[in-house]
Amino acid sequence: MTPGKYSIFRMMIHLKRAYRSLGITAFISLLICASAIAQNELTVEYVHEKTQEYFDNQEWNKLIRMGERALKNGIESYLLRARLGTAYFELEEYAHAIPHFRKAVNTGYSDGIIKRNLYYSCMFMGREEDANDVFFDMSDSRQESIKPLTNDFIYDLAGGGMISGTNDLERNGDLDLDGGSNEFGEQTLNGSESGFGIGLSQLPLRWLKISYAFGYLNSQREKQYMFGDQRVSDKYNQKQGRLFNEFSFRAAQGLVIYAAGHYVKTSENTTMASFDNLGYTASQSYGLIRGTIPSIRDTLIEQKDFVLSATVYRWFSVFRAGISGSFSYLNGEHQTQAGLSLQAFPQKKPDFFVSATATLHTQNSVSNLIITPALGYKFGEKFRLEGFGSFGRMGNYNESNGFVIYNNPDVIKLKYGISLQYDFLFNLTAALSYTGQQREKKYSTYTQTASGKGTSAFTHVYSTADYSANSLSLFLRYSF
Repeated sequence: MTPGKYSIFRMMIHLKRAYRSLGITAFISLLICASAIAQNELTVEYVHEKTQEYFDNQEWNKLIRMGERALKNGIESYLLRARLGTAYFELEEYAHAIPHFRKAVNTGYSDGIIKRNLYYSCMFMGREEDANDVFFDMSDSRQESIKPLTNDFIYDLAGGGMISGTNDLERNGDLDLDGGSNEFGEQTLNGSESGFGIGLSQLPLRWLKISYAFGYLNSQREKQYMFGDQRVSDKYNQKQGRLFNEFSFRAAQGLVIYAAGHYVKTSENTTMASFDNLGYTASQSYGLIRGTIPSIRDTLIEQKDFVLSATVYRWFSVFRAGISGSFSYLNGEHQTQAGLSLQAFPQKKPDFFVSATATLHTQNSVSNLIITPALGYKFGEKFRLEGFGSFGRMGNYNESNGFVIYNNPDVIKLKYGISLQYDFLFNLTAALSYTGQQREKKYSTYTQTASGKGTSAFTHVYSTADYSANSLSLFLRYSF
């Protein structure tokens, strides 16, 4: 390259760098000017003028961008909050609408429409207690338009029924209960179940809701005995009556405390076996076997169980966090539970949610962790579909703040289900649910280890067997 050409090349490089520098400087200057112009534009008058324009033209996204910028720049007013809340409300982003409507209401200038939209925003997000607090501040005519059947005694009514079945008999009805020595063994087989529940709740105070429920469950069961390689069966029904009572306290906006108690009385006319050293004392219908044999006696068994529980929920915009705990006495044992839960609405709308619950269950110093993920999706105007799965060993277990009790002695190893909900036009909601369970039960085998002079010694061994259960339920809720 000649010196002349080299100089020209260097000059071109310098010009290019200068051009780049000038371009960057100009770009930065442009940004500064634009920012300054934007800052100058955000006067109270300008914000109100533009948000009113966007409001009239239903340009909700533009209104939200302008309104949020204004708030960040310290501009605050009732009209700005009311318009922002309305924009979020129209986009069905109710979680974001709530704080703006609440700010507008707290100014003292709120009209009935703002309170109505705040009420529905809370209801659509599942914040029923906050909605009730807003409802008490409405005029009589506004309350009448929202809830024509409002009364002081009943807030809502609920009721329904369930049926279930198992494959326990088909899968485990032929187990070799008395073992290789043919001494003695026994098990309980689970058959079909049916039940119903009814309940009502009251709202005596704006911050207090009281719920009552009664349930009845009829379970078909079969007791099997096997001795001397002979099998004997006794079919019977187990009946349960259940009483549930819950108090929910709205401690603050988005903060609710639930305290509940659940009482269960169980009765069954069945048979029990005991070893009798006086010889062949069993009924002749059971046959005679060698050695000391068990006596089979009709027995009335009654049992009283309970669950005491408490749950606290706190809302954070599109998130709801909760802690829970319970103390219970089920099937002759004490249990404790402690749980954490989180629910989120990732699309900022109530149409879709995901949630997870982690519960530590302890009985006889043995702890089990139960994890329950769930999700729900609303499609159309009236339908909602929800699904869940529970993983862990669930024996003498409760959930939903003690409302649902699993007091069958058999352990649930896996639980899953799906629910379809439909909202009618006249405050009636119906939910059809399916639940499946994989269970593990114990059966006992006795082996004689010593005998003489009218006495016998037996070794008691527990073995396990698996089976599945499936249930369908239909429940209705009517809100007054």
